[in-house]
Amino acid sequence: MAGTKQLKYGAIPQNDYVLIVGAGPSTKTCLDKVKMCIKKYRPLIFAANYNFESEGIYSNYTYITDPDKFVENIHTINSDLIIPFKLKYMLNYNKQSKKYCSLHNVFIAGDSTKFDYLTNNEIKIKKDGSIKMNFFGIAGFGAMTVATVAKPKHMLIVGIDDPKKNKDHKFTYQGKRTDYLKPEKCTKVINYFEQILIPLIKSKNINIETFKEVSLLGFSKKRLGIKIL
Repeated sequence: MAGTKQLKYGAIPQNDYVLIVGAGPSTKTCLDKVKMCIKKYRPLIFAANYNFESEGIYSNYTYITDPDKFVENIHTINSDLIIPFKLKYMLNYNKQSKKYCSLHNVFIAGDSTKFDYLTNNEIKIKKDGSIKMNFFGIAGFGAMTVATVAKPKHMLIVGIDDPKKNKDHKFTYQGKRTDYLKPEKCTKVINYFEQILIPLIKSKNINIETFKEVSLLGFSKKRLGIKIL
């Protein structure tokens, strides 16, 4: 039955394998590999912001991180939805979004605990699987964070490409260019990925996997301990 629910252990099925589909160029580049992995591992699929059915990827859950992306994409999303606690209180629900929310499950991730990229050095997950923060950063990172609730043993990530140091733009899997207007935000995002998010996933004994074509913000996969398939 559709409705709004808290995201925690048991709210979604447990699965040994989860697939995170970000909106970066490598989602398109690695499409054949992604489809092979879906067929082989039958993962729970967490999409970031978009419906990827045009690429032949059918998501179980879509994570949307901000109001603009919600309004822009909600009419195309047909999976269950996961949004951060902060977004719940920022949304101005329109007719399309109300219709969506009446037909699908909407999971609220996190609580009112404020999280700041610069001052927090860990993401706290309670014993019941609920998360002690109100916002999860860019959509790909949010999808990685909330996917831990499925208690996977493996997390395959694709489309997690930008931002990179000294770059003022990124490209999506659709080939669209987006400019970064705040260089300091890029630094925060990059540091968050390396210093907070990756350690979180590893602390849950989850093996992180990806493809050589995935840029991973310019990081060495070997240095981060990420397996290349």
